[in-house]
Amino acid sequence: MLLLNADRAQKVMDKYGIDVLIATKPENVAYVCDYMIPGHKFLGAQVYAILPREFHNSSLILPLGEVADIICNKLTWIDDLKCYGTFYIETSSKTSLRDWERKLSIFMSNINPYDGVETLVRTLMDKKLTKSRIGFDEAGVTPSIFKKIRDSLPDADIIEAYDIFREIRMVKTAEEKKRIKESVNIAEKAIESTLETVRENMTVEQLVKQLSTAMIEQGALPAYPSIGISTENFVQNIPPTKKKLKQGDLIRFDVGCIYQYYYSDIARMAVLGKPSEKQKKYYYAVLEGEMRAIEAVKPGVQTSDVFKIAVQTVKKAGIPHYKRHHVGHGIGIELYDHPLITPFEGTLLEEGMVLNIECPYYEIGFGGVQVEDCIIVTKEGYEMISKSERELYQI
Repeated sequence: MLLLNADRAQKVMDKYGIDVLIATKPENVAYVCDYMIPGHKFLGAQVYAILPREFHNSSLILPLGEVADIICNKLTWIDDLKCYGTFYIETSSKTSLRDWERKLSIFMSNINPYDGVETLVRTLMDKKLTKSRIGFDEAGVTPSIFKKIRDSLPDADIIEAYDIFREIRMVKTAEEKKRIKESVNIAEKAIESTLETVRENMTVEQLVKQLSTAMIEQGALPAYPSIGISTENFVQNIPPTKKKLKQGDLIRFDVGCIYQYYYSDIARMAVLGKPSEKQKKYYYAVLEGEMRAIEAVKPGVQTSDVFKIAVQTVKKAGIPHYKRHHVGHGIGIELYDHPLITPFEGTLLEEGMVLNIECPYYEIGFGGVQVEDCIIVTKEGYEMISKSERELYQI
């Protein structure tokens, strides 16, 4: 068990009176069992990670075609694997089989005639949980499947639990923090290596290719290589174009990668040539807002207070008309984890949360300025995860 915050999960289950949690969304299943199943993530197969109060009694329900990787590579701590559906892997009769091969051969020969929902219900029956209070992650199934599950468990008290999983995931384990740190490190190095290649007439397409290649070479997958240039650099998640850099252009990196399921989200700015007075003034205003917001972070502080500090600081530092809907978010196995740092969010910060803080500003006809960093909430305050220079790069 590497990713699941077991102590916090127990406390949150107590809070809501839950007897068993069932994860269905790929990210929540991976959080519970340590492995993101490809057919689940990319093909929409039904997968259920069953987490009773006695964690040793957990089960993982998955398509038969997905079990070989798990058995061969020991990818999950959950021993009770329940497979459904059909898949064919033959067993050689002329070679001596290793232990995992014998185990896989048994799985391949024991065909389960039931579908995913029926297998889930039967597993809950075996565990005597059909009359319990079930926290069911509704985010990973269609409404029709969710209805079928409810109808199949008439005696159960089923509550939606996607946000409950997110509440558990707000405070990270040591392994989660390790992966986020590496993800951030890879993203920062990719930005730095891309900046070293910037030249006049370079296209956005070339910048994105350079950034993505740098991430892949370090063992991560590009998550959203969003690079914008010139006065339209504020357009979110702009697709790579053949637009060329020219002198005076702002370059906005709002980028991240995925390393062993965990996201990074970093923003840095550069200008080709000498920046204008407005570019400098506005950039350093949002940087000041971000810095003051970060300094306000410590356990017990309300996220809404961090928001107010960020916005007020940007206004005083040079953008008096500044407005913003949020100034940061949690990050982890999903890009936007809880909490979201808004004027209305009253979540109290806790030790072990991992946050991204940002105060971007966008203006039609001018462009956008942004700096974004990742921090861990510590016992006394915060720890910076992102380490790269936050000045406005001049190329």
